[in-house]
Amino acid sequence: MVQTGSTHSPVRNLPPLTNKQRRDAEIDKVYIFNAGPREHRTDICGKRWTIPGCPEGQDVSEALVIPGAFYFTDVAKVHGMEVDYKWVTVDGSELAKDIVGTSAFRHESENLTRYGVFMSSEPVATQEEIEAARQQWYDRCDEKVREADQAYSLNNGMETLPGGRSISAINKDHLEAAKVLGVEEQKAWAKKNPKLMTCDECGTGNLPTAAFCKQCDNMLNAEAAQRKFPAKYAERAPKPEADAEPTKRGYNRRTPEAA
Repeated sequence: MVQTGSTHSPVRNLPPLTNKQRRDAEIDKVYIFNAGPREHRTDICGKRWTIPGCPEGQDVSEALVIPGAFYFTDVAKVHGMEVDYKWVTVDGSELAKDIVGTSAFRHESENLTRYGVFMSSEPVATQEEIEAARQQWYDRCDEKVREADQAYSLNNGMETLPGGRSISAINKDHLEAAKVLGVEEQKAWAKKNPKLMTCDECGTGNLPTAAFCKQCDNMLNAEAAQRKFPAKYAERAPKPEADAEPTKRGYNRRTPEAA
């Protein structure tokens, strides 16, 4: 597999790949599979790599094939407006680790094994590899469900930001996890087609328990706002109209035209 040079400058003096280089690319390939439903994309070595999600009803995704040696171009020398390029070689197994997020150059948050992604030296994944990867994905889903349970028990899943603005602490990760584990009907925060409260100002859907709109901060529920955010409610609450003064000295007297 070859990644050509930049399209913004003409490529000069780039030697062709040797037969050995081409053979090296075809041996010791690495195969990246996915036992989870999410598709993952990452840009490395001048190329976008896509790990397909596992289709519903199947055990594992198609493999993303990584060559044993990956070659891409880099700048060797600049001649005015022209550029010379050279071939740079990356070991396929190291490249695969970078793509999956398990190399030393990747942060733990980029580790895709949590989502059921795994590497194999064979073009067909074994059942043991698939089960181990799926268990990783299930463990993460279980963690996200417990996280949502805790958030919902504290404040119906709402989180207060600085300034009193309230947003939902339960996101699509939690909803996806509940669906994967088959517990969405058992969780109040994950019910299908929840009845949302629409903001009159911006039209955004909010949880029925929301005091203020998560988008425009419009007050939606005065009772909830007074209970959860009394100071903010006091600023926003409509002021009662002053009682009209008694009629005296002609004040509020009807005009001749109105008589």
